[in-house]
Formats: sequence, structure tokens, C-alpha cells
Amino acid sequence: MQKGGENIQKRRLISFILMLMLLFSYSGMTVQAAYTDVSDEQQNVTTKVIHRASGGFSVSVPANTLITADSTFPLEIGETITINAHYTPTTASVDFGFIAPDGLFYPVSASNGYINVTIEVTQHGYYRFGIKNKSSYSISAFGIVTY
Repeated sequence: MQKGGENIQKRRLISFILMLMLLFSYSGMTVQAAYTDVSDEQQNVTTKVIHRASGGFSVSVPANTLITADSTFPLEIGETITINAHYTPTTASVDFGFIAPDGLFYPVSASNGYINVTIEVTQHGYYRFGIKNKSSYSISAFGIVTY
């Protein structure tokens, strides 16, 4: 029984180390989406192509606090946002999510210090990433957001 617990701890440690490596490789990157006009001259059609973007974050979140990113990004209905993140202490109650164009925070609860979730948006407009620490103590969170 103890061997299975050791394997889980080893996998978590390896996952944590890989996440740190990813975080540091993205640490200088800002999150932005780029629009490009693509023309088809034969059919006289111009289409907007949205390039996917990602960015890393590393933050401290005070107790019972919602923090949000400084920047917003535009999304269309049906597009997705992926959050891959870790936080410590792992016993904290933490929600990751987005403030949608309607001004509401749409959270997804994380557990055991980790979240890997893809969210499909249902509103057209600008979104802002957020982390809500529902615990009575401060946490540290880091990860990658892709949209």
C-alpha cells in the first residue's frame, strides 16, 4: 500500500517539476491573440483567422480574494480556454476561471493543488483570467493559460 502512495508522490513531483520548466519557458511571454485577414480573391471573400495564444502566470493570492489578470482577450462563442495550473498549499480551496463579457466570474474548482481544464465560452466579447482563493490563508499559483 505504501508503494502506491510513493508512486503518486513521485508522479506529482515530476508533474510539478515539468510545470516549473514550462512556467519558466513562458515567463517572458504575454498573452495576446492576433487577427489576420485571409483573402480568397477568386471567391471575393475575406475571413478573419484567430491565432491561438498562451501565457504563463505566477502569482500570490491573499486569503479570501479574487485576483484578475491585467489584460483581456477577445473570444467568440464556441472557442475554448485551457487552464493548466498548480497551487500551494495543496489543501487550499481555489477556483480558476474567467470574468466574461457579462461581468460575472465563471469558476472551476481545483483540487489537490492542481487543475487542468478546458472551458468553452458561451459569450462573444472580452475575457479576463481570474483566480479565487477561498481559503483563510494566502496561496501561490502558477501555470499556463491557452486560448
